[in-house]
Amino acid sequence: MARQHPEWRTEVTWGGVVAAEPDTILRQRRSRSRSGDSDKITTTRTGAQAMKTERLETYRVSERVLLSRGDVFRARGGPLWKCDNGTKVPLAAKGPFVFQAYCRRGQCEWVEAIDKAGAHTVLHIAGRRRRASPQIVTRPYVIVGKKRPPKKVDAKKAKA
Repeated sequence: MARQHPEWRTEVTWGGVVAAEPDTILRQRRSRSRSGDSDKITTTRTGAQAMKTERLETYRVSERVLLSRGDVFRARGGPLWKCDNGTKVPLAAKGPFVFQAYCRRGQCEWVEAIDKAGAHTVLHIAGRRRRASPQIVTRPYVIVGKKRPPKKVDAKKAKA
């Protein structure tokens, strides 16, 4: 049976004291050794402290290409739907995309962008993803590159 201290959210369980900060959740697992003579309590952190989501305004695609907020880029890849007869139907969002942010949580990395229809889109570029259905083949997006802005043409040179 566990008691909780109202101020610091301290849990007292199994005769040991585990202190938790207000923004963290502590998960405890009680396991026995093979001989069965001693109990071992393992504490794993989950929540805000263990899995912080980093949100960055820039993303380096390669040595020369750096995406920042508002840049237009193209991507390929993305998830597929595998039909019963073996054909694959792409579920990927269509580009070009406008870069908003790059996010990372643990091993999972994604880019938040706006597609050409104006919808907010999340492009998973690394890490494992959960499948909603066994027919979905999860493939990461690959950012191909940044689109260059159109060249400005002088009106005098265009007439000549």
